[in-house]
Amino acid sequence: MDGLTVGSLNCAGFSLFKLKMLLDTHTLDILCLQETWLPQSSVKLDIPGYLVYEERRAKDKRGGIAILIRKGIKIKKYEGNEYAQGVGIQGAGGELLWVGNTYLPPVNNLQTRGKTEEDARHAIEDIIGAIPPHHRSVMCGDWNTRIGNLHPKFGTTDIPRSSIDTTVGSRANWLIETCQ
Repeated sequence: MDGLTVGSLNCAGFSLFKLKMLLDTHTLDILCLQETWLPQSSVKLDIPGYLVYEERRAKDKRGGIAILIRKGIKIKKYEGNEYAQGVGIQGAGGELLWVGNTYLPPVNNLQTRGKTEEDARHAIEDIIGAIPPHHRSVMCGDWNTRIGNLHPKFGTTDIPRSSIDTTVGSRANWLIETCQ
């Protein structure tokens, strides 16, 4: 898995121009996109050189997520819903790497759509829960939360964080716990 490059972008509306600009300037094996804003359609994204896994919202224009994976990379498993995606990728030695992608809309957006914060969190937790414990993984995305100087602890390892923005939002503790 050495040398595998992963990128993440909240594209605020997918366009081939944005994608071309990004891929012309960055060599990426995997690209996670949030807020693709693509409507439901039987026509799926077709990006030359990439396999595309996407989740579009059943209603509304906003939201939507996609993971683009360079062709030739072996996919073992895919899980997805409108809030999160997870892809298990097999390396040459059989090692699995899990790449996740999430878009958690702002609370007021969920309320406007008649969705609850709890339902959205559970949908994300379902995907994260599909990742086997003790496997290498990376989670990309737009969580729409502010964590100030809070930080996760992995076992006995403390990973300090220093931010100019010290605001701690209502989702902060949940996000930190989810990352551990």
